Amino acid sequence: REQSVLWHGQPVTVTFDYATYLREPVVKRVNVHTLQQSAMGERSIVGFCHDDQEDRTFKLAGLHGSVLTERTQTSQGPTEWFEGLTASGGTKG
Repeated sequence: REQSVLWHGQPVTVTFDYATYLREPVVKRVNVHTLQQSAMGERSIVGFCHDDQEDRTFKLAGLHGSVLTERTQTSQGPTEWFEGLTASGGTKG
């Protein structure tokens, strides 16, 4: 699928609860380096997942609760966090 990059920049380490379809949420710790959106409007984050030890893509719709940014120790809702990071700069594609 075609993805548009909304933000790409210095990795931001975050922790969030993530659930795939019909599964219970699990805690993920990720160094996010890219935010993207599909042609259908589905937003996702891409980054190095500490739990899986590889780059992974997480759909924004799968994030539950809040997103904790480690550096600033701030907690925000997933949409608020996503929109805040896209507005903060970085490389847009």
